[in-house]
Amino acid sequence: MGWLAGWGPRAATVSTDGPARGLEAAAPVRWPPAHQQMAPFTVSLPSLDAYDGWPLTRAEVWLVPAVAQGLQVIAGTVGTLPFTVSRGRESLEVPGLLRQPDPEEPAHATFTALVEDLVLFPEAYGVVLARDSAGKPAQLRYVPHEIVEPFDWTDPADPYAAPIRQFRVGGYVVAARDVIRFPSHWPGLLIVGARALRTAITLERAAAQFATIEIPPGYLKNNGPDMHPDKVTELLDGWSSARRARQTGYLNALLDYVVPSFNPEQLQLVEARKMATAEVGRLLNLPSRYLNAPSESSMTYSNVESERRDLVDLSLRPYVASLEGRLSLDDVVPRGQTVALELDDFYRGDMGARSAYYAAGLAGGWLTADEVRAAEGYGPLPRGAANAV
Repeated sequence: MGWLAGWGPRAATVSTDGPARGLEAAAPVRWPPAHQQMAPFTVSLPSLDAYDGWPLTRAEVWLVPAVAQGLQVIAGTVGTLPFTVSRGRESLEVPGLLRQPDPEEPAHATFTALVEDLVLFPEAYGVVLARDSAGKPAQLRYVPHEIVEPFDWTDPADPYAAPIRQFRVGGYVVAARDVIRFPSHWPGLLIVGARALRTAITLERAAAQFATIEIPPGYLKNNGPDMHPDKVTELLDGWSSARRARQTGYLNALLDYVVPSFNPEQLQLVEARKMATAEVGRLLNLPSRYLNAPSESSMTYSNVESERRDLVDLSLRPYVASLEGRLSLDDVVPRGQTVALELDDFYRGDMGARSAYYAAGLAGGWLTADEVRAAEGYGPLPRGAANAV
């Protein structure tokens, strides 16, 4: 069974031929455990140089430090925010799907992976593992974007029948109702940023080359009569082989070893890598400070206070909206219910700012001691206790 040998309760309906059936009508299929997800497939291209705008792979861009940090800032922040559920102004209990969608991993692991795919690709996918008595998803497993392929199946026996949307997931066909698709707000970093990211990867390789070279690259200058090309090739091969065996070399009076006077600074390698980091920040709409890149703007106390709100409003909001909007649809929660990410804790200021806010609220009468205690994670005061925090 390969990757299907893992755990799975009443899993999503899959088949290898024909239309996928409804979940309740098919034998369970055991999806791979969360820690044994299928590796994304690779695509062979004739030449990347021939496809300047061709998207890169997830593994390639994770090797760019600015991308790695940007993904952790965006996915690591949004994926760890708690959910709330409401109907109008009434707060409801958060269902198990949002507390722990995958029974084999904590919620933040599932939602962080989904947000990462929303950054890199046009959409992210999860497969329904089980449903509750009302038919709503009770368990959900993240599947990498690379192994999901939507297609429309048409019954060959009835060419006039309407096509049925299906999904191939790791070589199996899954019914559309058992795949939850989270649409992103853009085509994805791997497509939009292909040119800039390929440049960043090239600069990383160039930096690594300068860091690992023991002897500066140069050329052999012949001060005597010209040599036959075959002899030149033999001389260069012998010189390279000898340098791999030992650093010290020997040349006769007719040959000189000339080292060009270029270094990483003169090649603008340092500045170019800074520029590449700034380009990644632009692509992700992240301020330079979140990528540990040099910034010309100075941080003051006033803008440090609003830093996180700016991060959400300018960078994280599309991914927050994607999760909230998709999980609030009727095929996930009952009609009329709204799923939202809780940002209050993320926005919380330091203790001094919170204390001043609470003091003003208590003095003005628009906050009670119990409300303040609840905001700080404490239980209500005993009855008869003084109205103090």
